[in-house]
Amino acid sequence: APELDTDPVVQGEGYRYLKRRMIFRTVGGGLIWLAMTAYFILAVALSAASLENILRNASWLGFVAAPLVAAALLTILGVQLWLDARNTWRLWKTLTAGVPLERPKPYRRQLRLGQLAWGAALVISVLNLVVSIQNLDGNPSGWDHAARTVYEAGERPPVQMVLADLTALDGLEPLRTEVQEKSLPIAPEMYAARQSAVLPDGEQAFLQTAYYRMLTAGLAQTLTAELTENRAGFLDSRPELPLDPIEAPALDGFWWAEEADGIGSPEQFAVLRQGKQVLTLWYTGSADLRTETAYLTSLLEK
Repeated sequence: APELDTDPVVQGEGYRYLKRRMIFRTVGGGLIWLAMTAYFILAVALSAASLENILRNASWLGFVAAPLVAAALLTILGVQLWLDARNTWRLWKTLTAGVPLERPKPYRRQLRLGQLAWGAALVISVLNLVVSIQNLDGNPSGWDHAARTVYEAGERPPVQMVLADLTALDGLEPLRTEVQEKSLPIAPEMYAARQSAVLPDGEQAFLQTAYYRMLTAGLAQTLTAELTENRAGFLDSRPELPLDPIEAPALDGFWWAEEADGIGSPEQFAVLRQGKQVLTLWYTGSADLRTETAYLTSLLEK
């Protein structure tokens, strides 16, 4: 009679427990894999719902690496599930068919690799969830992952930066100019700038601009459609204020709106598009942006 540890029937009976674990792990892991796949798809769908939100919050690393990491992770986990189920099933079928094993299969090493993969998936999912919750903020006044530079009175940003200036609109020296700069694969050049100055009547002039040079004209049109629906992309928390088209033959599009609260100068919002370029303005001052089309057009001709 064969030794008990080499008898295939006895080995097969001993592996029944392994088979039950395999079934439980495959079903449970499969459900987790489906949940993670649905989560990543939902996260991509929600972020893609707003091109402006992507431009504000995304970084080069997150924009390029995150989808690749998520796809690779789901692929690795799916392959691991399939290999685990296949190998365990083949092992059990071999034993119950009466074929003895010369030595134990190194299934423990495969099990550890699988556990490591699931652990990495959990960590990445938690990090992705934290970032998603932070991005729900949608702060319209700031950009994430952008280089920030402050220019005090008398200093001027480099000429290659596309931004409007209170000096050109009101003839005033800005108290300071704050500029944020970033780049993404779909928007190689982006600037956000804030300026403030004091008008002769003691009121304060304020100007905030955002410039986007998109990769294609189609992306610029999509971004323009989003920005013209609500205050040029500023002050998302307020009720909507759609912008109206203004005649500007030198531009592909010019949209403008005004909102007065009875205190000081009214707030003006504008969106300009020229080819792949989009410029948005939030302005409080003495000038009428509708009469400044020549100056604003010149900014998009740099």
